Amino acid sequence: MKLAVIEAEWETQKPPASFMLFGIPNEEKETSDYAIHIPWLLGLIATRSVDTPVQGIIELRERAKKRIQNGMLAYGALQKVRANPATPRRRRRSMRRKRTWATASC
Repeated sequence: MKLAVIEAEWETQKPPASFMLFGIPNEEKETSDYAIHIPWLLGLIATRSVDTPVQGIIELRERAKKRIQNGMLAYGALQKVRANPATPRRRRRSMRRKRTWATASC
């Protein structure tokens, strides 16, 4: 996410991704105005490859929303299990969300 924000890469770039040397981020349009790109360089910096896509801010933001929502559900289930750990139904429900416990316990 940091690299996408620093480089103002709004959209996921297909390989080989170019490095933006200069540009003025336009948050309303989610683009960069007056951008000057150096071909292939961002792909080499970010992925050490010329055939791997570099993910953009929009895609990363959507993925983060899903992780946060799952973490909130997992946190709620974890609190219910902590309050009454003997209930088998709650334990089964929380075990289904076990993958997101790391997010919930932070």
